[in-house]
Parts: sequence; C-alpha cells; structure tokens
Amino acid sequence: MYEISKGLPKQMLIIKDKPVISWILDILIKKKFEYFIIIINDNDKYIKNFIKSNYKNININFIYQKELNGLLGAIKLAQPFIKSSDQLIFLSDTITFDFFDFDEDFVAYKQVQDFQRWCLIETKDGYVKQFIDKPKSKVSTNKALIGVYYIKNSQLWDKCIQYIINQNIKVNKEFQISSALEIYIKTIKVHAKEVKTWLDIGSPDNYFKAIQYFQDIYREED
Repeated sequence: MYEISKGLPKQMLIIKDKPVISWILDILIKKKFEYFIIIINDNDKYIKNFIKSNYKNININFIYQKELNGLLGAIKLAQPFIKSSDQLIFLSDTITFDFFDFDEDFVAYKQVQDFQRWCLIETKDGYVKQFIDKPKSKVSTNKALIGVYYIKNSQLWDKCIQYIINQNIKVNKEFQISSALEIYIKTIKVHAKEVKTWLDIGSPDNYFKAIQYFQDIYREED
C-alpha cells in the first residue's frame, strides 16, 4: 500500500471525501455507539491527531500496540478497558453499510473468489462451524470474514484470548482472532451473517475498487 499511501496509514486514505477511518466512525456513531477503543502503533500519529481534531465529542480511548504480534494481540490490549459485557470488533481497513441486530454473537462474511487471501468460515444452519485461515488450496467454502465481530460474552472471550496467548498459538507467526474464536464457538453459538456491501482497503486493487464503488453510487444519484 506504500505506493498509494506514501507512508500514511491506510486508514487515512481518502475515499470520496473523507478518510477510511471517518467512514467507519461515522457509521458506528450513526448506530448510537458511544465508546470506542482504537488500537494504534507508533506510526499512527496521523490517525490519533485526525480523530482528536474531528471527533471531540465522543468517548475514545487510544491504546498503543508496541509489539506487532497480530490482530489478537491488539484485541487483547483492549480487554481491560471494555466497559460492558459485550463488544463489537471492527477492523479499520473494512467498510460495510450493512448492520445487524445485536441479539446474538455473530461474525460478518462475504462470499469471495480469491479464497487464499482471507480467513474463511464453514457454517451449518447459519452458525460458524469452523475457521480456515488463508487456505493454500481450494476448500469447501468461499465465505470470507470481513473484519466485523460481535461478542456478547466478554468474560469468556477474554479467557479464550488469554489461552491462545499463553499457549503461544500462532498462525503465520501472529496471534489470530480466528484461533480464539475456535475456542469460543465450543461454548457459544456464533451466527454467520452475510453482508451485501463490503469495501476492503487492505490492498491497492481493493482500494481502487472502493473508490469506483462510490463513483458509481454518486453517478447513479446524479
């Protein structure tokens, strides 16, 4: 992404008329979310400065991830600051305008063709049966996690995270959220919810697809 971002965090890339992080925050604020924990590293000062300047009236806690040991490592840092029994995990390089009722645990997914790039899920009767992280060969599912997870039992979730960290269970040398979810679903049924719209900003080709998506929408409105 460096050839596009020129050193800026990808969350600060502009889509339509505002950075990616603004799209995410605006969506969540519109849905009445009031408390946010944002995990950043030492290179993310632009994100923190932008948010502090443009979102002065919302409750945001910034936490620095000094050891870049994976997504689950970042999520672990947030757990002591969780103020409720549930939590929504929303990755900062994904945009979706679909939203759900928060009546049960869920992960959001979209069916894809390039299955090797994603963590996939197998489902049964609408619930997650198994996680398959970036398979090298074709598997029986093409349902890719988009980076939105709703956890109702934060206490159990924290124990699952601690187990993965303490046992040093890594995938591709990093602690992955799918590893903790594999333990979590042994106790809690997690619904798999398909989204209609998913804009991924994690790679140059998908970033340009996101730009094209908004251009098409506003062209239709004109």
